[in-house]
Amino acid sequence: MSTIIDNNQFEQHDYVIRETRGVTNDGTWIHTEGTDYIFYYKLDIWTDEQNRIMGNAFLRALQVPNKIKDAVKATSGQTVVDGLYTLNQDAMVKALNSIRGMSQTNVVQRALIGNGTIQQANEQLFNDILSGVGGSVNPMRDYLNRAMAATQAAAAGNTTAENFGTTITLLSLVPGLNIPTTSVVYAVSKASSAAVLIKHKCSSDSTKFSYNVDYTKVGYSYVEPL
Repeated sequence: MSTIIDNNQFEQHDYVIRETRGVTNDGTWIHTEGTDYIFYYKLDIWTDEQNRIMGNAFLRALQVPNKIKDAVKATSGQTVVDGLYTLNQDAMVKALNSIRGMSQTNVVQRALIGNGTIQQANEQLFNDILSGVGGSVNPMRDYLNRAMAATQAAAAGNTTAENFGTTITLLSLVPGLNIPTTSVVYAVSKASSAAVLIKHKCSSDSTKFSYNVDYTKVGYSYVEPL
């Protein structure tokens, strides 16, 4: 990452940053390790200047998940564990709207439908959420299953929550303008609907099963306050 991010310009962070080659061989996924889910897709055709712009935007975006967790704590008193958000949608939207620079852009109802392993269901979910950012998430499947295993364990250990959600931070470059954009997707499902996924362990379960999980994607744009 030292070739695209000028770490000397910003404060030190605790994230492990990974590079994963894209399946179409036209770029590389840049993402964090762990359950904060921060991504962008670095195209091979980008110039050194574009790489510098996006690398530094990514580094600044590392603060976004903690801003969200702090907002949840401030507005509801809840502590976020391993990327799992258990507030109802209205309360979570209230928390997100309280963050300076965060603006809601859309709400989309989705369904995760298929027959496969829990690992395949995870891949299907992230392909939907990250569509338009880069190619298939398949090359990141090992990371996604490690991260989702932690989020899943937090959900399995919570017997009172009525909602299971997580947030994903995405970055992209506006073509022709060299302007980086940061967006956040809050994906949430009723715990009763997600139960079919929770009972299959991401880390080890190779059992195929049918799933039909309704979930909501709430989109936000984030502009770092001056």
